[in-house]
Amino acid sequence: MQQASVKRNLFLIGISILVLIFIGIGVRSFFIRKPVIETILPISAGTGDTITIYGSNFGQLSGDARVEFNGIPVQRTAYLEWKDNSIRLTVPLLDKTPIIKVRTSSGYYSNGKIIACKDKLPGFPNENSEQAVGPVIVSIDVKDAVTGGLLIIKGYNFGINRGTSEVIFTAQTVASAIDGTGLSESIVADSDEDYTSWSDKEIQMRIPDGAVSGPIWVKTLQGQSKPQFLQLQNIAKKRFITKRTYALESFTSISKIKAKPGGLLYIWRKMPVSTDTQRNIKLLESSTQPLYADNQVTCFLIQNPETVVEYTIVQRYLVQSISYTVEVNPDEIQIPKTGLPSLYTKYTASSDLVPADDASIQDFARNSVQNEKNPYRRALLVLNALRKTYTVQSKKGDTPVAALRAKSGSVRALALLYTAALRSLGIPARPVAGIIIDDNKKAHEHYWCEFFIYGVGWVPVDPALYMNALTFELTNPFSSTDKYFGSLDDRHIAFSLDSYKVSRLLPDGKTSRSEKEWSFIDINEEYSHEIQSYTSFWSDIEVTGIY
Repeated sequence: MQQASVKRNLFLIGISILVLIFIGIGVRSFFIRKPVIETILPISAGTGDTITIYGSNFGQLSGDARVEFNGIPVQRTAYLEWKDNSIRLTVPLLDKTPIIKVRTSSGYYSNGKIIACKDKLPGFPNENSEQAVGPVIVSIDVKDAVTGGLLIIKGYNFGINRGTSEVIFTAQTVASAIDGTGLSESIVADSDEDYTSWSDKEIQMRIPDGAVSGPIWVKTLQGQSKPQFLQLQNIAKKRFITKRTYALESFTSISKIKAKPGGLLYIWRKMPVSTDTQRNIKLLESSTQPLYADNQVTCFLIQNPETVVEYTIVQRYLVQSISYTVEVNPDEIQIPKTGLPSLYTKYTASSDLVPADDASIQDFARNSVQNEKNPYRRALLVLNALRKTYTVQSKKGDTPVAALRAKSGSVRALALLYTAALRSLGIPARPVAGIIIDDNKKAHEHYWCEFFIYGVGWVPVDPALYMNALTFELTNPFSSTDKYFGSLDDRHIAFSLDSYKVSRLLPDGKTSRSEKEWSFIDINEEYSHEIQSYTSFWSDIEVTGIY
């Protein structure tokens, strides 16, 4: 009996010791504060320069406390001042952009931050010199530090008009979003919708979708300005998930030509669009030298065509597609009553492609949302109303209005109908045309949408996949088809954001459009009156590689 009592007491003592140990660990964890880097100034530096790291919970320079550049500790002689909320030091030898972290004497690491490696940046003009010819930023005035907000950049040498000049923002890299390294890269604001006005001393523009806090530059033909830091406070987070690079190939052939001397035939081919979720687009090869090419289209000329000759234009290119999701708290959305970007006017307007002024579409949209005022929730209510009433069928050439009346139609008509319904509610929206690549690496023509919310940016929606209405083999990478409201996988490749109008070279000529063209381009073929007849064939897009 006494022996059992002793064992019980020893057991209770052991339990008490374990409890005290766990309590001690918990208390220690509670009181230990992990270091946090908030910002580093200046935002660009080189070997031997002085920088200051601002943040919290750095503690004291004791024990094994240190700052690391790309995992390499800074020597003790480099520290000029170490406080709990700031560290001033001399930059060590740099050969690439550094990831900077603070390690405390307790062994805890901070988040990583980067600064631009001055030695790797383009040469900057000397703003203190009267001989400076390149652009110089003097000040940045942020009216609203969110996507779509107004930004005023003041300085000089910007040029009297924009021309090919551009403002470059910081964007999160795909790799950093996936592995959490915090690295960043540049994104060019090159859309006409982004710029409000441009003069030699002032640029007014909207903060583009995809921009994050970090350096911005002005780039002109005379050079690139010194970077200035821009702090943003977007209410949504665009989270990159995965990425794939596709090698694509397609061709157009022209044959059986009947023509008089002097005939001209132009072939317009749409290129994949460049966005922050579709990057690194490269035209690898054109079998024929294009007459004209930019980042939107390539144009080929067949001059004085011969009857017995078959003309074939082959193009091969690379496209990187990124799987991403836009995380939004609808309750935080606040749309200002005035001062909205011009895209609110452009992408709420009715057009031949998107008939937002059709009465039946307007009635459908109003009945779908009832009394809901929040634009994000409105967009979801319209989509759910379509899922209940719309059946996807293989049809060619059907219109959004006819599809709504029949409650069935093609994937193309579905995307256009959804876009038109959102526009009728005052929500900026645009249809997207392109391809989707199935599990067997086959590309199919496909159509989806994007809608814009001030402070959030463009939100992707694939109505057909949301309704699980596609018939070919396509494994869903998300937890459910509902994710296709606000998310898009890396098998989508966009060729058109809304309609694309070709600047015709033959105003009095004839035009035609290929039914197989995977874009919203208005014409594919343009030919003079000397061309009496011909046969054209547009191939499907073939996937020749996935990386």
